[in-house]
Amino acid sequence: MEQYNQFMPKKEKIKILFISAEVAPFAKVGGLGDVAGALPPALRKSGVDIRIMMPLYGNIKKHSLNRSAAVSQRGLRRSLRAAVPCGDCGETATSPNLSFARRGTKTIECGGEKYPLKKIIENLEVEFDGKMESVNVYETALGGSNRSRTPLRSPTPSHGVPVYFIENKKFFGGNKVYDGKDKFLFFSKAAADIVALLTYGECQSSAHGKIPPSRNTAGRPPFIKGGEPVLYPLSSSDCGTLPFMKKGKPWKPDIIHCNDNHTALMPVLLNSMSGNFARRDGASAKGRLPVPLAGTQCSVSTIGKKIKTVLTIHNLEFQGQFSPKDMEKAKLSVKKNKTLAKDSKDGDINKMVQGILSADAVTTVSPTYAKEILTKEYGEGLENILKMRKKDLYGILNGIDTEKFNPETDPFIQYNYSTKDLAGKIKCKEELIGECFWVDEGSIVPVFEERKNGAVEPCMLREFSESFQKTRNASSGSTVPQIAGTIEPSPLPPLIGLVSRLTPQKGIDLVIKAIPKLFKTHPETLFILLGTGLPEYEKKLKELESKYPANFRPLISFDIKIAQLIYAASDIFLMPSKFEPCGLGQLIAMRYGAVPVARKTGGLADTVEEYVETRHCRVSKEIQSDKTGQCPVSTTKLHKKNRKSNGFLFKKYSSDAMLKCLDEALKLYKNKKTWQKVMLNGMRRDSSWGNSAKSYLKIYQSILKD
Repeated sequence: MEQYNQFMPKKEKIKILFISAEVAPFAKVGGLGDVAGALPPALRKSGVDIRIMMPLYGNIKKHSLNRSAAVSQRGLRRSLRAAVPCGDCGETATSPNLSFARRGTKTIECGGEKYPLKKIIENLEVEFDGKMESVNVYETALGGSNRSRTPLRSPTPSHGVPVYFIENKKFFGGNKVYDGKDKFLFFSKAAADIVALLTYGECQSSAHGKIPPSRNTAGRPPFIKGGEPVLYPLSSSDCGTLPFMKKGKPWKPDIIHCNDNHTALMPVLLNSMSGNFARRDGASAKGRLPVPLAGTQCSVSTIGKKIKTVLTIHNLEFQGQFSPKDMEKAKLSVKKNKTLAKDSKDGDINKMVQGILSADAVTTVSPTYAKEILTKEYGEGLENILKMRKKDLYGILNGIDTEKFNPETDPFIQYNYSTKDLAGKIKCKEELIGECFWVDEGSIVPVFEERKNGAVEPCMLREFSESFQKTRNASSGSTVPQIAGTIEPSPLPPLIGLVSRLTPQKGIDLVIKAIPKLFKTHPETLFILLGTGLPEYEKKLKELESKYPANFRPLISFDIKIAQLIYAASDIFLMPSKFEPCGLGQLIAMRYGAVPVARKTGGLADTVEEYVETRHCRVSKEIQSDKTGQCPVSTTKLHKKNRKSNGFLFKKYSSDAMLKCLDEALKLYKNKKTWQKVMLNGMRRDSSWGNSAKSYLKIYQSILKD
């Protein structure tokens, strides 16, 4: 039985509208898309009636597709999603295709899944920058069983989390997510107007028993025919039902959950629609009716008055700066709002500041990051603002979609495996090394020269290549050797993987500086990197590849199949972030058996249980026979301090600290039994969204009780 909110009427679920600039798999640039695509389904399982709203970007391309031309599910699972360069950040966004599954029914196809799409609002007028902008709203469902098996059924809450796409070609028609200064200001304004309509429907229904006709017939947007929900009746004698209806009643959110600066103005916009609102700073303003409600009997004081708001900060670095004049475009008066007026004294308006001061609760994506942003080092200039809301600031650790990121079923890796059978991991490693360092059997791509700096010499690579090929040939037959619960001693050297945006935040400067020393100290180590970003970083990484072709392979691109293979093949996953609000890479890496080496900051500190080298060592027979008699690793049986260890951490942001931590990991890698226990701890870690959803539910309940 689903859990219901104790503070709401019996059998009444909390209603959440989750608005975000990105929602995977429809649009994903960074971690925000992953969170927005996974958290709402987890909240729905906790008994929350949650729905998502996002823009319908131009990179979701529209085509006409008959049933006979549809791509098979099997074929889609094997195909890769397209990658579109996004904005100024050098990131990529997934670009699904929009098509017709049958006449009148559109379907979004993403990574082998099908999502039916239907139009529920047509030509809604939104006033912006003194002009009337027309928007359409489409609906689909995320996380339901109808995605691929019953794609022709209309999306409903019973099939998953409803997703509402706002379409406007002027603001969202381009192929990039983060371009255009006014894009998300308009998105927030349009979303606020739609919420006002939902509230309007409720107050008018209670007064008249039915939704009254809209304003004058002239210029009124049309409604959807053929039994679909309607927004406006055609004439004064027609009374339809609003979209977002449930059993004849309009669906009005109890809480609007905003994400990052893109939607941080939603609390301000909602407050501006209330006739008499008061914020924590004592500001007040006269409310305005949105254009669709002009000339109606609806009282402005009812709009947005009872709706609570939550703002989640995914990355405080990106705050959103606007001029005071830009606020007027969304009908926000800077002069009449004390918070806006005070913020505008330095010549601009900070959207993140407005959201922090106006939301009922502020959350961020890990407990450590919630503490860090209260300090000057991590506060990005907003530490004093955040301290004002300290009692309403919560750190909730992100999770990952453990069904999607599952090495046992992942369609993007050829050899699946689990904690009970790790044979596939070795084969994934063989495949990746073979693809990156060899063209075909026995041939090495780079031509190596003798090096005095300690890089791998040709004789070492020939030896390794022969051993590698023997392993590959032995396992290429019809019978694949099964290694239940253990990793057989492999001739392959340790492999370090890194999947990241190439930006200063991700510590790429440390990687560039450390590579020469790394290969001098550990000449047998291989390092494969995948990502795009700053051109100067890309250039330096390619230069390092030319110096160390036997060890280092930077793949300056983004490919989801290669990313998944790197997670599966790597022994060590490197995350030397300067700061990391939560981080998803280390969670995915642990899930796939790659032991993280990470900086102790933000969510990395909360998720990576540090391996501590202990002096008390049960010496093995191999060590006893060694002339030195020294134990190069801590123990073959985990010390009590390390029973939950799943990775390695370093605190100081420096290449030397990172190298020391890598050195400890590479030493422990030589002890296969101990290494496997650390690796399995990571694979067995519960990184699902269940615990996160429970924490968010508590916050929702708390602010509704107040």
